[in-house]
Amino acid sequence: MRAELLETGEIVNIHGVRGEVKVKPWANGPEALLGLGRLYIDGEPLRVASARAHGGAVIIAFEGVTGAQAAAALRGKTVWLNRSDVVLAAGERFVADLVGMRAVDADGGHTLGYVYDVMKLPMNDVYVIRRDDGSELLVPSRPEFVREIDSAGGAIYFTLIEGMK
Repeated sequence: MRAELLETGEIVNIHGVRGEVKVKPWANGPEALLGLGRLYIDGEPLRVASARAHGGAVIIAFEGVTGAQAAAALRGKTVWLNRSDVVLAAGERFVADLVGMRAVDADGGHTLGYVYDVMKLPMNDVYVIRRDDGSELLVPSRPEFVREIDSAGGAIYFTLIEGMK
């Protein structure tokens, strides 16, 4: 079952004295949080009064959060979004939907393990595949390695090169 609320970042600090907070995004960068009208903290929706990118973070003012003391109470909290509030571009998927999928060798057809995580790195994402013996295989999210993502079948088909196997 797909969760409707997805973790998207953490409030790492306050910003100024008017109640704004600084959010470190866990998504595709700060731009992914801009334009969202509501976010969730502790399961409760909060309306976004304003949001702007600030370096690699997002400065957000929530309606009803006024003053540094109210903002400080949110420090360390996880920020969630509702997947229905986000429009994904063609071919984009939420990482939460990829984690747990079977990782399959596209050439041999055998199961490599399952997708344990997707690391966000500067050049490209990297799939972390956990094997049955507990070891991990790291596969760059590049077309030459990711042959197909079969969401309905719950599998991602990878083409591996010598040294990866």
